[in-house]
Amino acid sequence: LDTGLFRPGVDCSEVRQKWGIKENEPVIVFIGTLFDFSGLDEFISHFPPVLKEIPQAKLLIVGDGVQRPKLERIISELGLEKQVILTGFQPYQTMPQYINLATVCINTFLVSETTMDFFPAKIMQYVACGKATVATALRGITTLLPGESHGVVYSNSPTEMIGDVIALLKSPERRQRLGEAGVSQVTGKYSYDRIAEELETILATAI
Repeated sequence: LDTGLFRPGVDCSEVRQKWGIKENEPVIVFIGTLFDFSGLDEFISHFPPVLKEIPQAKLLIVGDGVQRPKLERIISELGLEKQVILTGFQPYQTMPQYINLATVCINTFLVSETTMDFFPAKIMQYVACGKATVATALRGITTLLPGESHGVVYSNSPTEMIGDVIALLKSPERRQRLGEAGVSQVTGKYSYDRIAEELETILATAI
């Protein structure tokens, strides 16, 4: 993980202005390709309870893919055009800005035999930026970031995530605690420098 690029405190004012998001609006951010197993259809379908609890909340989906037409249809049917923003693909170098814009970051992938061992690198990026993260419990990521001690709250499904997201949006203290824990763990274990040190040790031992 490039912790020089993905870090807390990156100026996000440009993307905030681009998508018309106000300073006082809590933002839930998802970044990634919109695969059919993204789980976003389920999450968006259950998004109204979030708005009931936090009316100013916005869901910002940064990415594109085959599921986009379905997501657009759900957004339209529920009248969420002002609350859910689909940005399409954005330049990689702007990802730290989008993540730093977030109040909470999410990964909603459906849990199945197909997805269980996926490693969504974006979760590492979320955590490296100091963002409290809610994700479905894929074995591919829980082995590296096992829980709240590493900045991540795990849920069994996108629907179950709704309650966890609401709880985090209502608790700035818990978000801060998760964010600080995540940054500490990620920079201490998975930064380029740390991985290089480990590789040098392995090579020296082999020699």
